[in-house]
Amino acid sequence: MRPAPPGPRPAAPASPGRRRDERHPHRRPRGRGRRRLGGVRGGLREGARWAQVLDAPLDAVMCWDSPYLDESYSDITPEEFRAEHEQRFASTLSEVFGDDRPERLTARLVRGRATDRLLEESEDARMLVVDRRGTGRVLRTVLGSVSSALVSHARCPVLVVHA
Repeated sequence: MRPAPPGPRPAAPASPGRRRDERHPHRRPRGRGRRRLGGVRGGLREGARWAQVLDAPLDAVMCWDSPYLDESYSDITPEEFRAEHEQRFASTLSEVFGDDRPERLTARLVRGRATDRLLEESEDARMLVVDRRGTGRVLRTVLGSVSSALVSHARCPVLVVHA
């Protein structure tokens, strides 16, 4: 049996702009509802680096699917949703590579669940490079982790980039 700690735990300094829970001063504050978008860029950069090392083509794939179970309830059509993703993908590629795109880069937008589509891609790939989005425990439990599924079931090596 361990002895009790000598006294109350000192509170860690609060991060600027975040409030500390007064009932539990030793706990670090957590951001809620935030999304980290930098991982996609990191995955593309790392994929380009590995494509160069392996002297292989770089096939950048972005998966999309309608977020609605029944598309008739939506204010946006699947075509508009796809167009929005095409624009976002093109913008991300431009941001990452600018005018210096890899010579053997192919960019494809595919419809479907990312896990399913990327597992299909793994059958012909030498390597998959994916980002870890960091969605959080609850969302990951509900939706599942794409990177975990790929590491477990892909037919080629998988590199997960932690952004």
